[in-house]
Amino acid sequence: SDVYKRQEQELSMPLDRPNPDMSWREFFALYETFMDLTGNFYVYLRSPEEGMNAGTPKEIYILPSHKMQIVLKDNADFLEDESPISYYVLTEGASFIKFHKKDVVHCKYPNPNFDFQGSQLYGQSPLRSALTNIQSSNSATSLNAKTLANGGSFGFISTKEPLTSEQAQGLKDRLIEMDNSPKRLSNIAGSSQEVVFTRISLTTEELKPFDYLEYDQKAICNVLHWDDKLLNSDDGAKYDNYKTALRRAITSGVSPNLRLLEECFNRDILPRFKNYQNTVLVFDESQLPEMQEDMEKLTKWLNDSLDRGVINRDEYRSAINYNELGTPEMLTHTVGMNIISLEDALMPTEDINFDVEDNQI
Repeated sequence: SDVYKRQEQELSMPLDRPNPDMSWREFFALYETFMDLTGNFYVYLRSPEEGMNAGTPKEIYILPSHKMQIVLKDNADFLEDESPISYYVLTEGASFIKFHKKDVVHCKYPNPNFDFQGSQLYGQSPLRSALTNIQSSNSATSLNAKTLANGGSFGFISTKEPLTSEQAQGLKDRLIEMDNSPKRLSNIAGSSQEVVFTRISLTTEELKPFDYLEYDQKAICNVLHWDDKLLNSDDGAKYDNYKTALRRAITSGVSPNLRLLEECFNRDILPRFKNYQNTVLVFDESQLPEMQEDMEKLTKWLNDSLDRGVINRDEYRSAINYNELGTPEMLTHTVGMNIISLEDALMPTEDINFDVEDNQI
């Protein structure tokens, strides 16, 4: 035990990988997937129980949200300051794995449902409101595939004169033979009687499954804060609209999800690492190419505000996600290109000494 303690080294953060089987890119991708599908994201922090790294996460694992169960404390009171959660359970078939509450970080979407069994402790999937559209889309796709597989709409063949059982069986056998043969000429057949085809189903043109598919696709995109123009849609997908759709998807969908992930990391994960208690995780979407046009507009507005003395230089740096310097010069409000203080700018002109050679006030 003493030898182990002497050889033990302090764990570092950030971890190169959350765990041996996953990269950080996959970690963040699964976060988006589980939040969209289930409204929940569970992270298991595997930490040593003793030693100098006790409580410091050694590995970070993603638990399958759709198989997680929250177990409440006995006589849990939802109106107390203390959490009503006792522990978490992962269920896979007949197997159960228990996770201590302190080892699990749970991110979730808001849930308006409430009961004393703790339904409100689970996040609500945004796709739940589009469940009917998802089912409709699946049905339309399946129906279209069946129609194509059968070569057209459903119906039955009959003749004006009644067929004997031998004639009916012969006609059926010939149709089966024609359907199985790969040769196109096999689709041509003769009949000694006038044959009538009675259709008993609607054609794809009458059903218009693709119109319903398009409607369902728009509805699903709406609940996911996405845009169907980003899904190879030809309907209004012009270059300018495409750029606008990308920015809208980032600001209304991606950014709120990143803020939630930041909160989980900064509140429940980073403080567990030594020397990272005062460190925060920040995602900066403004650096994305799709957001550069907005950044250009922001800097123009900041330039005007800076020249008019509305903001100082540290506030300018903060707005573009630069570190504030905190020096007196950066905290001073200035006006104009000559960088004079706001106080000097408001003074009468005769009270200001101007050095022409140095161009200084």
